[in-house]
Amino acid sequence: MSKENSVVAIYDSQLGVENALRELRSRSFEMGHLSILQIDGEAENGPRYTFGDRLGYWTQRRAYWGGLIGIASGSGLFGIPGLGTLMIVGPATAAMARVLEGTLAHAGLSAVGVALHNLGVEEASIAESETALSAQKFLLVVTGTEPQISAVRGALLPNEETALAS
Repeated sequence: MSKENSVVAIYDSQLGVENALRELRSRSFEMGHLSILQIDGEAENGPRYTFGDRLGYWTQRRAYWGGLIGIASGSGLFGIPGLGTLMIVGPATAAMARVLEGTLAHAGLSAVGVALHNLGVEEASIAESETALSAQKFLLVVTGTEPQISAVRGALLPNEETALAS
């Protein structure tokens, strides 16, 4: 099995993610290769996890997350002890579900860390990504071939709203 290539972009705001998505779309990047993750401080009493179109009903950002569900594959809400309600759209949803079901594990990593590692995020970037999530920032995780990831880095780096996990 070949190793997944990935890049994690960290955004302070929803607008930053929207701008990144527009940029990637303008370059014809396949939206099925991206995941967006955020801890929702507004979601109340979310279940352990919920899949599909029901995600929108658990957050006040319904229109935003509903639009993301339309362009990415998979969505879910996950109650993560010590972190909060994690909203995910994209391939990271399935990775997180496998972690919670016990089919994915990696010594020394949290559930979120294992899901990110499964997507090809380097261990050195996982702590930075988890810290960003804890601060309610948005993660945009893009997976693909090495040339695709290089192109994504080139598309996102010129933007001052973007911090790439090192």
